[in-house]
Amino acid sequence: MKKNIALIITIIFISISCENYNNNQEVTNPPEMEYLLSELDNELDLSSDQRSSARTSLENGRDYHPDLASLWELAANLNETLTQAQKDSLIYRIRNINSQIISEENDQNHGRLIHLQSMHYRISMLISDAQIPFYQNLVSEKTSLIEGILNQYQDSIISKNQMRINMMSIMEWFRTEISLILTDEQDSLLSIHRNQTDQNFRRARRHWGRFAQNQDEVKQARINALQLTAEQTLLLDSLTNSFEIDILALKNTYVDNLSIMTPEVFRLKILNLFQMNSELRKSVYTENQLQIIEIHRALSIRFMRKNRWG
Repeated sequence: MKKNIALIITIIFISISCENYNNNQEVTNPPEMEYLLSELDNELDLSSDQRSSARTSLENGRDYHPDLASLWELAANLNETLTQAQKDSLIYRIRNINSQIISEENDQNHGRLIHLQSMHYRISMLISDAQIPFYQNLVSEKTSLIEGILNQYQDSIISKNQMRINMMSIMEWFRTEISLILTDEQDSLLSIHRNQTDQNFRRARRHWGRFAQNQDEVKQARINALQLTAEQTLLLDSLTNSFEIDILALKNTYVDNLSIMTPEVFRLKILNLFQMNSELRKSVYTENQLQIIEIHRALSIRFMRKNRWG
C-alpha cells in the first residue's frame, strides 16, 4: 500500500515538474518580430538595456500579431528609452526605404501582391467588353496619380503626412469610380469574392494572436500606449464618425451629379476632407502622443517588410 502511495506521489510530482518546465519555456516570437528587433538594433545601435526593454515590449504585443497593434507598446517604450537622435534617425529613415523593395520582399514571403491582384483579375472577368476600356483607363489614371504623389514625396515637395493623405484620397476616389463602372449584380459578386479571398488568405496565417481580430482590443492597445484620456477618446470617436458621414455624403453627391462635379474636383474635395480631419485629430493629441504615433508609423513600415498583412 505504501509503495502504491509513493508511486502515485512520484507520478504527480513528475507531472507538475513537466508542466512547470513547459510553462517556463521561452515562447518563440513570430519571425517578423525578430526581424524588426534585429533591424532596430542594427539601425539605432541599441544599448543592452534598450534592447532588452524593446524585446519585452514587443513580446507583450504578441496577442495582437499580425495586426499593427502589436507595435503600440513598443512604440511607447521607444519613445521613453531612445535618445532624441535615435528617434530622429528611426523616423527619418522612412524616407529612404524603397517601397518597391518592401513590396518585393513581402511578395517573396507571402504572395501579398498576388492576393491584391486577384481583385483586379476578378473585376476583369466580371466586366463586359464595353466596360473594359473604362476600367483600364481608371486603373491607369490611379497608377499615374499615385506615382506622382510618390515622386513629390521623394523630392521633398510634400511631407510624409501629406503623402499619406493624398494616397488615401486617391483610393477613395478610385473605389467610388469602380462602383460607377460596375452594375449592382457585378458589385455584389465582387463583394462575395472579396470576402472569400480575404478568408482564404487569413487561413494561411501563422502565430495568430488571440486579440488580432478583436477590434475593441486593438483599439484599446492604442489607447493604452498613448494613454488617451476618456475625453480624448470620445472626441476622436466623434471626429471619426463625422468624417465618415461627410465622405459618404460627398460620394453620393458626386454619383448623383456626374455632369456637374468633375473627377478632379471630387478628388480635391476628398483631399480637403482628409486634410481637415487630420488637422482636427492632430489638435486632440499632446506632443508626446504625436511622437509615439510617428514612431509607430516608422515601426509599421519596417514590420510590413516581412508581415503577411503588409
